[in-house]
Amino acid sequence: LDLVDDTLPQLTRKERIAWCGAMGEAASADDRVVSATTSVQDDHVLLARASTNGFAGTMENTSIAYGTMVTLREGETKRPEAAWFVAGTHQDGLPAPASVGTEALKRAVDRLGSTRGDSVRTTMIVHPEAAAMLLGRMLGALAAGPIQQGQSFLAGKQGKAIASKVLHVVDDPLIPRALGSRTFDREGIAAKPLTLIQDGVLENHYVDTYYGRKLGWAATTGSASNVVIRPGDKDLDGLARSAGDAILVTSWLGGNANMTTGDFSFGVRGHVVRNGKIEEPISEMNVTGSYPDLMQQLVEVGNDPVPWYTVRVPTMVFSDIQFSGN
Repeated sequence: LDLVDDTLPQLTRKERIAWCGAMGEAASADDRVVSATTSVQDDHVLLARASTNGFAGTMENTSIAYGTMVTLREGETKRPEAAWFVAGTHQDGLPAPASVGTEALKRAVDRLGSTRGDSVRTTMIVHPEAAAMLLGRMLGALAAGPIQQGQSFLAGKQGKAIASKVLHVVDDPLIPRALGSRTFDREGIAAKPLTLIQDGVLENHYVDTYYGRKLGWAATTGSASNVVIRPGDKDLDGLARSAGDAILVTSWLGGNANMTTGDFSFGVRGHVVRNGKIEEPISEMNVTGSYPDLMQQLVEVGNDPVPWYTVRVPTMVFSDIQFSGN
């Protein structure tokens, strides 16, 4: 799986500080910057596991993550902010630290002039970073534990359509260099791809041995690894052009999701999409609904998942979503 970068344990304190400096300098290249906070974190993990059932195994991996958060001054009271972080098992293939600072600054500048949009029922386009959280919340409902305890809205749904035919989800622990890859899970179950949702139909659950015995189900794996969505053929800009008028959600501002009922309510930050173009920023809006309805309203997915997320979700497009604003 190529999960070890031999150069990472050799990183010095001086090199880490230099990376932070490069990100901070790039992120501060605007007179309106109030603060730019940078960080670098790297790990080298050696794991040995043995069980009384006779299993014994070892794993080794490295990881590195770095990024910047930028806050700008806008008028007397507004302080728009944004961040960008990248991560991987290896240094090579990740963006240069300075470019990470530049992107964080761009995202903050894009928030200038943000207002609360008008209430509207329209198409919702969800940026890959926000889509990862949206779908990631639902993964908990796929676990055998909450199902056995009556705390999952997906109980009794195996073999049934829980989403539109657009959605195809596989848990794949065998992707080389991916942050969620592994050769066995925390119980020692051998890693292998697991189809969770196929063409909208719920095929499998996350089943550990304990709750598998309680439910009479065969164990699959007790936890997620790399969750991969079958991609479409357009990126975010292409999907925006196809949608015409929409709200693009770039991040969620608080809120909650009840995985027993599937109900959710999230604050929204993003942009108005008008005539296929991503335009003025909006914030302080809310979207409320239920996962069973929302997943059926999925009409298209993109080809642009974030490569350093373990939940690799591309841009997602949902029809007929109610936004609450002014």
